[in-house]
Amino acid sequence: MTKDNSSSSCRNNSCSSSYMTHLECSRCSHIEDCNNPLLVRYDLERVAKLLTKEMISSREASLWRYRELLPLQDMAYKVSMGEGMSPLWKVNSSSSYPSSSLHSEAPRANANGGSYNNNNSDGSIVSSSSSYLNMTSLWIKDESQMPTGTFKSRGSSVAISRAKELGLKTVCLPSNGNAGGAWACYGARARMNVVLAIPKDATCMAKEEAMIYGASVYLVDGMITDCGRIINDYVKRENRAGGTSFEVSTLKEPYRVEGKKTMGYEIAEQLGWQFPDAIVYPTGGGVGIIAIYKAFQELLDLGWVHSPMPKFISIQSNGCSPLKKAFDNGQDRCEVFENASTIAVGMRVPKSFGDFMIIDICKKTNGGFLTVSDTEILNMYKEFPRREGAFLCLEGAAAMVGVEKALECNMIGCNDRVICINTGTGLKTPTIFNHSSIINQLPILDKKFGSIDIINDGGDTNKINNNNNNSSNGCHGSSNGNGHNGHGHQ
Repeated sequence: MTKDNSSSSCRNNSCSSSYMTHLECSRCSHIEDCNNPLLVRYDLERVAKLLTKEMISSREASLWRYRELLPLQDMAYKVSMGEGMSPLWKVNSSSSYPSSSLHSEAPRANANGGSYNNNNSDGSIVSSSSSYLNMTSLWIKDESQMPTGTFKSRGSSVAISRAKELGLKTVCLPSNGNAGGAWACYGARARMNVVLAIPKDATCMAKEEAMIYGASVYLVDGMITDCGRIINDYVKRENRAGGTSFEVSTLKEPYRVEGKKTMGYEIAEQLGWQFPDAIVYPTGGGVGIIAIYKAFQELLDLGWVHSPMPKFISIQSNGCSPLKKAFDNGQDRCEVFENASTIAVGMRVPKSFGDFMIIDICKKTNGGFLTVSDTEILNMYKEFPRREGAFLCLEGAAAMVGVEKALECNMIGCNDRVICINTGTGLKTPTIFNHSSIINQLPILDKKFGSIDIINDGGDTNKINNNNNNSSNGCHGSSNGNGHNGHGHQ
């Protein structure tokens, strides 16, 4: 899957729309495999002559509108569920600050780049819960509306399509949850076998989703790095025995990046073919940062965008921050972060295979790294839906806390145009809070005589006139095992 270095034969037969030319080492740029992540390269000079931004805008609203800049040689192998073109929406601003238009230019922050010392004794600073409202141009790139509920749909669509084109029958990977579900989903659509190794403490949703799509799921008593080692060992043994399995761990194949980079294309297109001032990204393995930066660099090379490259700000959990630690120590490679722990499991990656690329991107764009605590993540996860009507995933909540911290330490400015990436839906972890005690306090209205009293503006408590019915809602003490005792659907 990583050895195909030319698309010329297929292009000459006019069966392809891709202008992929070769794969190259991400570290030395040689056209060979140096045991570093491989990146796809394209004939951008030819693309610039034959393709225009106006042509892109008239196409289907999916990531495949950028097909010339994707690696699939024959579109007959495309495996798609309409992924891509996720919304870019503006976070509500304080009424005391004027709103800026989508295409306006915002001044850049005057902060120096790098890693900021934002840690109190508990490893974090507590941000003002409303500080982000003072920003005039803060936007959410909302990946919650992808087919599998996360941005992982992008990488899975493109990588599975390319795997199918190359004749692969079985793909194997470790996952903390969302990637496994997405690969299982698109694998099912492509009629491919998917083998997953998932940490045993991954969310129930992660395990169930992969199983529902028919993947072979194995739970591992360890971290995702342990899952990766087991997958690697399995693929080697299975292939020695005559099998045809292929490992598609993060950055162990080059095509997942290509799917995820379309977030970058879309951001630029949605901003009128301009870049923002900063990208704030929750980081585990870091493929999203690598991918968006790659997209922006390709757009600059095509001459489609003339804005400066934005700052890239990586947000990690203070319970798992190997990249920040490496950067603070002046290193371009990170060591395994021991005893990694965070409630945002997508960010629980003790060591990234593409660490040197992520550190380099944040450094050369004058960005940096920030850490957030689980308490801050949970508070944002709970509060943001009430503020904005959007249910962020835990990683997206972490990124939003990161925005607040970046503002506090002058990494970004109030008038900067900042894009915060919400990588998925909060519905992936609906049981992160135990609301049963609150639900049990909700009154049940009598279906004939119950009424709701008028609530004054700003009221926080429902006043219920529940004639002849003062019981609790019956969600506790359920005898049927589904959280209801007969009253739950009234």
